[in-house]
Amino acid sequence: MNSVEAGPRRRLLLAREAAKLTQAEVAEELTRLGHKATRQAVGRWEAGEADPTMEQVAALFPLYGVTPSYIFLGRDISAEVRQAMLVASGAKAPAAR
Repeated sequence: MNSVEAGPRRRLLLAREAAKLTQAEVAEELTRLGHKATRQAVGRWEAGEADPTMEQVAALFPLYGVTPSYIFLGRDISAEVRQAMLVASGAKAPAAR
């Protein structure tokens, strides 16, 4: 299953795991930032049993190192931005391997 097929809840889990964070670490950081959360709450978000607030979701993007487009649409917008910058600068994209 690729990230587009996964859906936002699954991408939250994948992004957390890619960031090498535990559910407890995410909850602790969100709480430190003023967005109270528990390890159990993070697990429920990832399982689809509950929804985080928009403020909590927004705080997850920098914590996980992802963009809203990745979580909600399954697209790595940074790759698109990099490609657009290459095109705009006239630089050639690296050759495919």
